[in-house]
Amino acid sequence: MTMSVRAALPFAIAALCALALPAGAAEFSPEQVAKIRHEEKAALKKVDEAHGNKKPGEMDNEERRKVIEEKAAAAQAVYEKNGVSAKDFVQYSARMSREDQARAKAEEQRLEEKAKAEAAKQTKPDEGAREIPIQQGFDDEYPGQLEHPEGAATEAR
Repeated sequence: MTMSVRAALPFAIAALCALALPAGAAEFSPEQVAKIRHEEKAALKKVDEAHGNKKPGEMDNEERRKVIEEKAAAAQAVYEKNGVSAKDFVQYSARMSREDQARAKAEEQRLEEKAKAEAAKQTKPDEGAREIPIQQGFDDEYPGQLEHPEGAATEAR
């Protein structure tokens, strides 16, 4: 019986090692890469806007350090939200084939266009919800005519 335990030990160790792998070690798809990149750009843009879109040369050292820390925290939050580690994401991005890079870039452009369309839709009022103008000035003394018979003179008020 001692021999069977020794024979099973390598399989048990291999199973434990497989379970110990991080969740982000799985392969990504180019669409997932594009989604993560898009979300990361949006998060970094929010940090920049919060600091007035200043260039690093326009900031003092303390403010620049704060911006860098906030950007790192924002990027980490995006990675955590998507259940990946930054290391695995960067490694996969570096090893992507040209076809996968092209697919990821196309998907990222599609996501950006979709975000722009949604932003434009939010700023533009809905066509069905606009107010209908009411024309004033028609009464019994001067009834309004939408069409004038040919040759008829129009009354001026």
